[in-house]
Parts: sequence; C-alpha cells; structure tokens
Amino acid sequence: MLIKQTRVSRRGRKPSAPSLKLRRSPLQARSAETMAVILEASTQILETRGLAAFNTNAVAERAGVSVGSLYQYFPGKEAILAALHRRYEERLLHAVTSSLTATQGKELSARIPALVNALIDAHMFSPALHRILESEESRISAEGEAVNSIGSAVHKSVVRMLGEHKVRIPGVSIPEAAEDLSRIARALIDAALANDTGVVTTRHRRRIARALLAYLRAD
Repeated sequence: MLIKQTRVSRRGRKPSAPSLKLRRSPLQARSAETMAVILEASTQILETRGLAAFNTNAVAERAGVSVGSLYQYFPGKEAILAALHRRYEERLLHAVTSSLTATQGKELSARIPALVNALIDAHMFSPALHRILESEESRISAEGEAVNSIGSAVHKSVVRMLGEHKVRIPGVSIPEAAEDLSRIARALIDAALANDTGVVTTRHRRRIARALLAYLRAD
C-alpha cells in the first residue's frame, strides 16, 4: 500500500521548468564567437524549418560545433530561445533610443512616425523568428531580469519623450500613456505584419503613426 502511494506521488510531481539562464557567459572573443555561431544557427533553423525541427542536436550540427560545446553555454533549447528573445529586446531598445535621440527637439508629429518606423524595422529584422519568439514569450520571458530591465528601459525612454512634450491626457499619467502607446503600437504593427509578405507598407506605417498621435491628442 505504501509503495503504491509513493508511485502515485511521483507521477503527480510536476516536471521542473527548464533553465533559461546561460551556463557560462562568454568572456573571451573565441567564446563570444562560438555563442554567436550557435545563435545564428538557431535563427536559421527556426526561420527555415520552424519550432518543430528546433533542438540542440540540430543546432549543434548547423553551427558546426559539438553538442558538448553547445551545452557549455546553454542548458537546453529553451535557454537558446531565451537568448534570442533577449537579443531581440536589445535590438528593440537600440531602435527606440536611437530614434528618440535623432529626433530630439522636434515636434511629436515628427517623432512618432520616426519611432513607428524604428519599431517596425526592428520587428522586420526576422519576421519568422519574431513570430516564433512571440508564440513562446510566456515561457521564455520568465528568464526575466535581463529582458524586464530592457523593457523597463524602453518604457522609460518613451516616458521621457512624453514628458519633454508635456503630454496631458485627462485621467492618464505619463507612465500609463507610455504603456498604452507601446501596447497600441505593438498590436497595430503585429496586425500589419500578419500578411504573406511580412512587409509593412508606407501606408500602414502612416496609419499606425496617425493612430498613436490621435491617442496622444485625446482630450
């Protein structure tokens, strides 16, 4: 009886969540190059063959490294996805900060379209990969601290821009307006990208910018 209960208990245990953190950070140029090759191979597999074909053996083969070398950096494929997600977020932060810096001192009517273009270009870097990362976001963003800090930096950049222009929306604080702006932009950009070509036309870019400006001018 006790043995039977023990077996049931073991079956009832939830499997531990896969680790999303790097086993080691690349401190030397050679290590950084190996990691970059692994991430590039992962990107190629995800873009051309999809998530179903994505595993550590396939990545190691495509990268031209041993599976053992891959495991020196990544505990599993989930950690690779998390690293790709973090790299995407870093690219997004760079796009946002570069756009806001380049347009500083200009009117919102010029800054918002420039910001929209920067966001779209960051999304279009690899549309197929971006869609996969978004579908897996609930699992891989739990890796969390690094990605959350990047998201916080993006949010603070938009808050700073709105503060510079003294944006006032009744009943909405500037941080809330920045969050709303990000959510609206993301939804509209995702919708614009949801086509066979994966291209966002100039017309779509203008429509997204107009929608964001209309929100900011609400009274």
